[in-house]
Amino acid sequence: ALLAVAACGDSSLTLTEYAEWLEAEVLEMNRSLNSLQVELESNPRTVETERAFLNGRVSVRNDFIATFEDLQWPDSLDEFRDVALGVIRRLAAAEQALADEAAEAQTIEEIRALWENSEQLRAWREADADALAMCEAAQAEFDTTQERAALEGTVWLPPEMKEVVRVALVCSSDDAG
Repeated sequence: ALLAVAACGDSSLTLTEYAEWLEAEVLEMNRSLNSLQVELESNPRTVETERAFLNGRVSVRNDFIATFEDLQWPDSLDEFRDVALGVIRRLAAAEQALADEAAEAQTIEEIRALWENSEQLRAWREADADALAMCEAAQAEFDTTQERAALEGTVWLPPEMKEVVRVALVCSSDDAG
């Protein structure tokens, strides 16, 4: 219901344009995170490589948040925007906490302990699960617009009431570390 209401908003962007922007940004963030993971796995695991990995993830998340905040959202999407930003900020804060702990680590064993069962890892996993749930809910909302395809030939309905959004947000759990 959150996204369906956006079709009636007063923004200059359509629901489809917002969805396409979100799809592209999520895809870019995921590519960047995957690239960091590949780089980590292709090098010997050292304190330095682990720190660089975590700091890179924090940077990617913060860039996504800044872009997300800069977008001019229609009023009808305020609730979605606030929930999404809250979840993404929690995920970024959890990754920052892992990076901060890694910055204090003197040995690779201390870093490994972070990845095994630390409080920071538990907070990160919880935030990641919430981000996945939010992404899946957003995708489900976009998918509900597919039902509007039957209205495409109806001339008396305004275009925004007939808008069909086709995006794939690629929601998946993040397997950091």
